[in-house]
This record gives sequence, structure tokens and C-alpha cells, in this order.
Amino acid sequence: MKLFKTKFELTLSSIMLALYISSIIIFSILYFLEIIKSPKIEPLIGGGLVSLIAVFIQFLMQYQDFKNNEKLTKSGVVNFLERRDDKDYYEKIIKTTKEKLNLLFYTGKRFSEDFCQDFDGDNAIIEALKKGVKIRLLLIDESLLPDDEKDNFRIAENNFKRLKIKYKDNFDYRYYKHIQTHNIFMNESSAIIGPYFHKKKSKYSNSIHFKSNSPYVTDFINFFEAEWEECT
Repeated sequence: MKLFKTKFELTLSSIMLALYISSIIIFSILYFLEIIKSPKIEPLIGGGLVSLIAVFIQFLMQYQDFKNNEKLTKSGVVNFLERRDDKDYYEKIIKTTKEKLNLLFYTGKRFSEDFCQDFDGDNAIIEALKKGVKIRLLLIDESLLPDDEKDNFRIAENNFKRLKIKYKDNFDYRYYKHIQTHNIFMNESSAIIGPYFHKKKSKYSNSIHFKSNSPYVTDFINFFEAEWEECT
């Protein structure tokens, strides 16, 4: 004999749906069966019923949106980013980092200019290092770059060498020797992941901001660790 189990997930949208339906039923019974015959209360019940039905119809029109948002929340999605050059957005994440930052970029030039300088406004990474945050950075090997991108590589590399000398084990970077398909920006609570389109500037590409404990992030965490061990 097989036992069939129906999985029912209690969500806010399902609770609201049940409350609206039960409230409309109760008000309908009270009004149409004339259970309460007070001339003062009866009009209030009728008015309440009409209002409930109106609000319920509006809720039904937005019900699928509620369900979709709940699914995204469950998946650990925080935000969809249309571009990668929103400096303030990434800076907030850097400033709230307490333990570690694991980063996988192309040359890392824009990152080094936006966050790795010695003056206010562009020094978020330096401030994080001063707090003891450990930063690991994976970058493309120079040998894979076309000639017109090697200057960007060297600009970024000089910045990263300076940080490595000053902050030693708290800052480290390595080079991968194959073409990457994703950009990764992760700390202990957040992960921003997006694709690389190699004929399109990365700052114009989109990304998804997840919570780091999202099941969709696990493979990227493992991938980063495997890449780190293989790179030099």
C-alpha cells in the first residue's frame, strides 16, 4: 500500500488568500442570513462585505506577483542588476563585509581604480583590509589577453601588488589560464554573479545579487575554491 503525501507550503500569499476567502464567507453569512438584525450594525456588515470583495479582487490581480516574489525570496535572490558599474552598490557590500571577499574578475582594472586607491572615496578595499577582512582575487592571466587590454591588466596588477606588499596574507591574488564565463563578487552574506560576454564590456552586463546561503550559490563557492587551488 502506497501512502501519498501532498506537500503544502505555507506562504504569506496563501495565508492572505485564506483570510480573504474566510472573511468574505463570514460576512456573507452574517449579512444574507440576517443573523445580526441590528439596524445600526447591519449596514456596517454590508459595507464591510463590499469592501472585502473589492480588496479581494485587487489581491487576486496581484496574486501571481506575490507568489513570484516569494519564490525569488526563497531562492535567495536579493536584486537584479542591469549593469556592473554601480560603484555605490558594490561599495555598500564591501563596507558591510566582516570576514572575507572572494572575487573573480577579468583584468580587475575598474575594481582597482574604484576601490583600491589611497584616497577617500576610492579606498573601500583598503578600509576593509584595515579591519582584517581577508580578500582573494582571481584574474585572467596576461598571456590570454589581446594586446589592447594588456595596459589595463598592468594598471590593475600594479595596484594589487602594492596591496599585497602592504597587507601580506590578508590580500592575495592569482591568475587563471583559461577563459572564464562568470564574474563573481562574494562575501560571507552576499554573492553577485553574472556572465561574461567577451565581445561586450563587462560593465554593461547584468548580474544577480543572491544571499550567500542560496542553493544557487553553492556551486559558485565550490567553483571559486577549486579555481583558487589550481591557479598560481
